[in-house]
Amino acid sequence: MISFPEKVKMAAECSVCYVSDRNFLLPSLVSAIGLRKFVPAHKASVYIFSTDEDDARIQELNRILTSYDIQILPMDSRSYSGFDVEKFDASDTYIPLSTLGRFSIDSLLPDSCRRIVYLDGDTWIRRDPTALIEAVIPEGRFAAAANTSFFSRNEKARYGTVSRNYWKGLGMGPDPEYFNGGVLTASRATWRQVMTEAYAYFVKNTATCRYHDQSALNAVVGGRRWKLSLAWNFQTPYRHLGVEDFIAPKIYHFTHFPKPWMGSGIEPWAEMFPLYENEIRHLASLNLPRKMIANDEIRAANKQVVFQRYKLNYLLPFQLWARRRDIRMYEKECPQLQIRS
Repeated sequence: MISFPEKVKMAAECSVCYVSDRNFLLPSLVSAIGLRKFVPAHKASVYIFSTDEDDARIQELNRILTSYDIQILPMDSRSYSGFDVEKFDASDTYIPLSTLGRFSIDSLLPDSCRRIVYLDGDTWIRRDPTALIEAVIPEGRFAAAANTSFFSRNEKARYGTVSRNYWKGLGMGPDPEYFNGGVLTASRATWRQVMTEAYAYFVKNTATCRYHDQSALNAVVGGRRWKLSLAWNFQTPYRHLGVEDFIAPKIYHFTHFPKPWMGSGIEPWAEMFPLYENEIRHLASLNLPRKMIANDEIRAANKQVVFQRYKLNYLLPFQLWARRRDIRMYEKECPQLQIRS
């Protein structure tokens, strides 16, 4: 059990939470610091749960991070390890085991917390996120934005077919509204209920959950989903669709490898590398690991991006039009966030 200092015990009602292993802590901090530029401590507490990190190291990090009003808290991976790890590792995705930590964060938060906003560490705060932090999500509803695959759900091409079969395996029904797990928010009571159900599903169906915690959440949330605008979770493929001006993203979510902090000129986020460089420079004293990739790997990845754009614009223009149309329809259906008075 975490022993909270007095400052944390008197924390804000909203807790913004990240979960990270040591290798993902640096980008998670960059995201959290970006949020702090807009959201003061009295509106939200910001916690980064660091999995299996040495206590002395966490104390050292917190001492250095005091001025940012960001608290790093320990998380024991044993709190979410009651499943067949071999089935998890059999997945062909690059999602780290630590992402399952979101199942456990409720039990580690101070009593003052009433609302939870979860962010993946590969997010960048593009515009003021206060409306999300202060949003009143109805009790019993779980807020999340559509995953990019949702907008290809009716396509006959391989990607659409694979997605439909995957959703069917999760028991989501004939017209699933599959969401992305990178930005989530709910009341604490709802969060506790949904995460308990999702973890139980994951333990029983680990091999079926191709995208792990995201899969399990989609399997159990059902009609409790509260649609968030894509502005709160603007995933990498949306850049290929040319909808950014329409969406006006508040949170970028770098869902594809390679991530923009891994090297210069990585498409479609080439402009982000110098921004990351500037933020990381201020965190040099933390001596945190940072994954970088070689130039030839960047060139290979960028060739795929160029091909994707060419394919959508010249080989599949109707598909591009249909996805843009469906995104506009989705945005119209999203309820307006009601701000706490």
